[in-house]
Amino acid sequence: MRSLGVRTGVLLGAVLAIAASCARQTAPRREIARPRVLVVGDSLVVESQDAIRTQLPGVRVVARTGAAPCSLIDEAVGAARSADVVVLAFSGNNSFLAPCMKGSDHRIGGAYRDSYEDYSDQIGASKLRMALTPVWDDGHAANSVSARSVAEAWATTRGVAVVDAAVGLGGDRFISGDLRRDGEPGSGSEAFVALRSPDRVHLCVAPGYRRGFGGPACPSGSSAGVTRFAAGIARAARS
Repeated sequence: MRSLGVRTGVLLGAVLAIAASCARQTAPRREIARPRVLVVGDSLVVESQDAIRTQLPGVRVVARTGAAPCSLIDEAVGAARSADVVVLAFSGNNSFLAPCMKGSDHRIGGAYRDSYEDYSDQIGASKLRMALTPVWDDGHAANSVSARSVAEAWATTRGVAVVDAAVGLGGDRFISGDLRRDGEPGSGSEAFVALRSPDRVHLCVAPGYRRGFGGPACPSGSSAGVTRFAAGIARAARS
């Protein structure tokens, strides 16, 4: 009888071990929740919003052509309540295009810096990420240079992560074209690809594309510059 009891105990132990192993193998894996991302910016974000959504599924975009940071703060603060990460990407629009900047003594410098302080106060610096935008090559190029400098300096001082979303687009210098990367969309030769539209500011090179204040986005797969910029925004969101 004792031998039978030992064998029964061993068998029961084996069954329990197998059951535990099966439970471990069949237990559903807990998915890691993606952070909820909000991207706030001007026309470069407007034309890139579809590409940004491809890079960051579920992202919310608040952007307007001609916007400065002060133009969108009320809408952005509201949207940020349900966001974990807020990416700011402003390229240098002045008072002519952004009425809230009229009368600003410092134009891009002081006005953008003050607005970033407002974003920090109302949203929280821990949520913010700063995406540096590409430099323009038109009569207002100095604005875009100032916008990059102010954004980087302010974010660094406040401990906000800074990512250059213009990598491959020229960064702090203008680049109109580049070597084509494998599978990269857009016009150009077999070896080279255009990165800027004819206005030497924007990134969408799709024929006939007309940008409104809130859209439409640049047609999907038409412009390498848009694809590269969207990738930069995604890097900022994940930083």
